[in-house]
Amino acid sequence: MSAAPVFSAASIAGCIFTVLVSIALPVAALAVLKRKTGRGLLAALVGAGCFIGYALVLEQLLHAAVFSLFPAITLYPAAYTAYGCLAAGLFEETGRLMGLSLLCKKDRDLALGVGYGIGHGGVEAALLVGVNAAVNAAVMLGAPAAPQVTDALGAAGAGAFWAAGVERIAAMALHMALSILVWMAVTRRVPIWYYFAAVLLHAAANIPAALSQLGLLRSMWCIEGIILAVNAAVCLFVWSVYRKACVHRPLAG
Repeated sequence: MSAAPVFSAASIAGCIFTVLVSIALPVAALAVLKRKTGRGLLAALVGAGCFIGYALVLEQLLHAAVFSLFPAITLYPAAYTAYGCLAAGLFEETGRLMGLSLLCKKDRDLALGVGYGIGHGGVEAALLVGVNAAVNAAVMLGAPAAPQVTDALGAAGAGAFWAAGVERIAAMALHMALSILVWMAVTRRVPIWYYFAAVLLHAAANIPAALSQLGLLRSMWCIEGIILAVNAAVCLFVWSVYRKACVHRPLAG
């Protein structure tokens, strides 16, 4: 019988870091927003609900149909990347448009866009990364687990656990930026076609992950670097649009 793997302090710290980023950070951000503006909780709940409904339900139903009808699509990297990235952008940004349109019928404050972004990005981080990171951390700290689970965790380098948290920071920043962009479109601070810009920006941000799934990008930190660079560019673009559209206008209306 082989001995249980001994996990490094760096691996354990990486898992804990990812848990904090994926679960504690969105909760803390929402608490700060609520304290400073008195708003945000409902917007965050709508954002979380729209992510679940549009990304985890409707988008997955489309994927099931497409991959059933076109099982060889993964053999064509350009088609697979275009389809996957555009589908993610279309469903998530349509959910954002619908959710923010509902929220902003009577209240047009910026806090609604920020709250929506926290809810959307936060629930994505918690469900897709945070829960798994918490389980991994528990196993590393001694919780019972199947041997294949502990062996897999022991074989993974510490960098993988840290990278998951870094990627979530970038993803949540992207969701905040796109939420503010769509908020500006919904409240007519920018033309409504900026919604389509959000779809394309979201799709572009997903390209590195799609290429990684296809095995065309293999270096973990290269992938993370590209994701950080693309998401930072999107955030800077949205900031420039916000400055032009909102800096001299009241944010509540």
